[in-house]
Amino acid sequence: MSQGEDGKRAVISEEAENCLESSTAPAGPPLHRCDSDESVTGGGRFETSAASSGSDSFDSAADYFSGFQTVFGDEREQEEVQLDEYEKLHIGEVNFHFIRQYVMKRRPILRDKLAFVLGFVHIWSSAYWLGRFPERLHRLFCVKAIILFSLRWFLWKRQKMHYYLFDFCYFANVLLLISLAVFPSSTMLLKICFAFNSGPLAWSIVAFRNSLVYHSLDKVTSLFLHYYPMLVSWTLRWHPDADLVPATSGPDSNVEGAFDLVLQLVVIPFGVYMLWAVLYYLKIFVISSKRIQDRGYDTLYGYMMSNKKSAFSRFVLGYPKKWQPLVYMSTHALLVCVTMILGVIWWKSFELHTLFMTTVILISVWNGANYYFEVFAKRYFAALSSTAKN
Repeated sequence: MSQGEDGKRAVISEEAENCLESSTAPAGPPLHRCDSDESVTGGGRFETSAASSGSDSFDSAADYFSGFQTVFGDEREQEEVQLDEYEKLHIGEVNFHFIRQYVMKRRPILRDKLAFVLGFVHIWSSAYWLGRFPERLHRLFCVKAIILFSLRWFLWKRQKMHYYLFDFCYFANVLLLISLAVFPSSTMLLKICFAFNSGPLAWSIVAFRNSLVYHSLDKVTSLFLHYYPMLVSWTLRWHPDADLVPATSGPDSNVEGAFDLVLQLVVIPFGVYMLWAVLYYLKIFVISSKRIQDRGYDTLYGYMMSNKKSAFSRFVLGYPKKWQPLVYMSTHALLVCVTMILGVIWWKSFELHTLFMTTVILISVWNGANYYFEVFAKRYFAALSSTAKN
């Protein structure tokens, strides 16, 4: 050992002895601070009988705890460095940092692929069921409706869009579920549902440009609630379930006169519609109007009026603001009535009803093709490029 090191140790020992003499408390073993070459003593309590002794003892205690603070601080810094290094750790040929980045980049693609497969299964299982068991399609509708509408409520509740569920299309779907589950033998309720499903719901596919987009749960659900009730009414009309639908509602029941058909397929269904319309107006525009505005909830009325390019919205917005909700509901009622009048034709003719249903479905397929190639492709590649950069 060199003479310089011996001298340094002698100085440190002398300072330690002075520190012990200045304190009346029993001394503990010497501690070494990680941020200093000096040794300090710890343990015991410090007396305050002499001012100089108390001051030196307080300084020693401060140095003592400061040493611990520094030790723990350095340990935390070392742990953070180790965590950062762990992400880049290689074990053999495994690069965890690379795997994490790869998974993050591939996650949107994997999610969309799975959604596409589920959407494909949903559509083509329905097509198979329609061809193989047309008289039992309503059972598949009940199962899918409960699942899809429950998911929609859960997702739209978080997005403040759940007031859409008060709209007429959801009311018509719920009425169909009640008809199938609670009143399966009611001919009158069957015809009311037929008027709704083959009238305003079917035409909504054209009006709202519903599209067949396999990978989008939102678009699949929107299309489902408009076209599936139409399919169910078609099967119950032309391929009735003997255990569900009375014989007077089958394809051989074309003995009703024109007045009876208009009464059962237009007048009475329109009366049921007006009941919904009054309740909807009170809920959206009177009872919950302030709540909707304060909490920023979305409604179909707000969505329709925000589209300034629409002829419908321009017509409604042309009136004074206080009259716009009433004009909106009146115009909606007129369109519903017109589409239900056309439903009388679908009830009388299998060929025309089938042609109309096929045309509407093909329109949704065309809208889906336009969406995929004109809208989705651009957005998707832009999103993937952004994810890759990040």
